[in-house]
Amino acid sequence: YITYIIFIFTCQCTFFNMYKSITGLSGTLGDDSDEKILKSAYKINLFRVPRNLPSTVPIKKRERPDDPLELYEEIAEEILEVIEQRRPVLVIFDTIKQVEDFLQLEKNKFDDDKLGTIEGIIPKKDRETIQIAGHSSHVTIATAAAGRGMDIKLDKKSLESGGLHVIIPYCMKNERVFWQCRGRCGRQGQPGTCTQYVSDDDFYYP
Repeated sequence: YITYIIFIFTCQCTFFNMYKSITGLSGTLGDDSDEKILKSAYKINLFRVPRNLPSTVPIKKRERPDDPLELYEEIAEEILEVIEQRRPVLVIFDTIKQVEDFLQLEKNKFDDDKLGTIEGIIPKKDRETIQIAGHSSHVTIATAAAGRGMDIKLDKKSLESGGLHVIIPYCMKNERVFWQCRGRCGRQGQPGTCTQYVSDDDFYYP
């Protein structure tokens, strides 16, 4: 019979260092400081694996207005310009509240049949949205949850029209998350473009 239970708490770093060998893979490791932390904490060697196909996606930087209402209006105008070209658009906000605020103000400018959201709350709904996010002229409004490992399949018309356009309105919490979001377009050598809104107050510039 069990007469008592002992709970032992340990951090992730301590736990993994209990193993004799550690092997891992990341598509968005971060910057040089992140690499130094991993090397020091886990006592591992790092090396880079070349891409299967080089990415040629240009990142256009636009100044972010201080007024959120003005920012949302600029984003809506950019979306309308891109879907006019028969291309799909993915807008990745930093928080669910930003998604809700944007939709509350700008939703009526878009066709409901061509508008979807990915918030990381209802997995089944998110999967259904991902399946059509790459369709021609489709608009997807998402949080950073859309940046982690999500592969948007583009239809023929979208590919022929220039691929997926990604809009990143705010500075993400770190550079690794930014590159995950940016990596939703131009996958495997496909065409695509990205707009990043920047401000002097941002704490990093990719």
